[in-house]
Amino acid sequence: MPETDSIMASNRKYFFVDVFTSKPLSGAQIVVLPDAEGISDDKMQAIAREFGTETVFCLPGTDGANTRVRIWTPLKELTFGGHPTIAAIHTLVGPGADLAHMASKLPPNKTGRVDFTITQPVGPISVSSELLNGAPGWCRWGYATECRVDTGVPFPTTMAATLGLALDDVETDTKPPTVGLSVKGERMDVKLYARAVYPKEIGLPYLIVPVKSYAAVRKAELNRKLWEDRDCNADEILLITTDTEFEGSTFHGRLLGLDVGIHEDPPVGSSIPALSAYLLQMVENDKKAAGREPGGQETVKYSIERGTEDRRESKVAGKTRFSLLEVEASLEPVVASDIPTKRPSGLSGSAMKVAMKVSGKAVTTGEGVLYDTVFHNN
Repeated sequence: MPETDSIMASNRKYFFVDVFTSKPLSGAQIVVLPDAEGISDDKMQAIAREFGTETVFCLPGTDGANTRVRIWTPLKELTFGGHPTIAAIHTLVGPGADLAHMASKLPPNKTGRVDFTITQPVGPISVSSELLNGAPGWCRWGYATECRVDTGVPFPTTMAATLGLALDDVETDTKPPTVGLSVKGERMDVKLYARAVYPKEIGLPYLIVPVKSYAAVRKAELNRKLWEDRDCNADEILLITTDTEFEGSTFHGRLLGLDVGIHEDPPVGSSIPALSAYLLQMVENDKKAAGREPGGQETVKYSIERGTEDRRESKVAGKTRFSLLEVEASLEPVVASDIPTKRPSGLSGSAMKVAMKVSGKAVTTGEGVLYDTVFHNN
């Protein structure tokens, strides 16, 4: 008999879930296995590679969490994933509820919302889902992490060459674009500058580059050689513009990087910690420039769209057509050595702790079965 994975081989059901959308065949496609107990690491990687997209494996909960999830791309395991977390919530409350190994039952509260905890490699994450006629509606995850916003970024000429854009598209030092943000419930026009952001726990380090137009964001193409020789420690680039495709969005965003080849226009969920810290720092900068006392517990609300109608459209946003990403930040000191840098002078800029709540809808578009023969190790 061939050797099998640690649990007796059996058929495993999976679901296709489109995330941050309510329209099938839109958003970001994620695969969720609500019962992945006993599947080995090698098999998880092989299954994600077979599906060709981010794949969520749900396991029995530990240390008081209702469930534990592991997220794999076709290339590697992730310590955290924003889009996959929404897909997991939707599946565990909805079509995969009977298959999941939950550590406890999930009765809705008086408002019809289900609250529970998912453990990922970064730690426990508080999640919830509204129930609409017994089916999952809005899904939300919340987490807090420390970030440092670093002023050490490539020169504008280098950024333009790295992105294949004109200097005027990315020049923010002398002509920064502005965005109207909801800060503590009041509108504030905030100047945007290029910055590198280093989250301590969740999300990758990103170079965030404000770009003048939607057309420039869509046109950008990474010069891999120049990016390999970069003098900051950001893993990927997040391009943002206030020139959005959909009315009501705060930003249109797009990710570029050496490993961003899985999708032409990958999900932006993992960049949310960095983007949230970045926006809070931009608010602090403008308060200081205006002679106002920086610091305090600011709350910023914004939405970000990703994709176009002729590609896969994805929206991270609140309880309107574009859901709102709610961010609360308390500015607390962190040790600079805790966050990596390639610059010998060390990090500049400010450190803060960012508490995030990310909401969005999801829709199940299909389901299938992996046969037990998949789990035989030949």
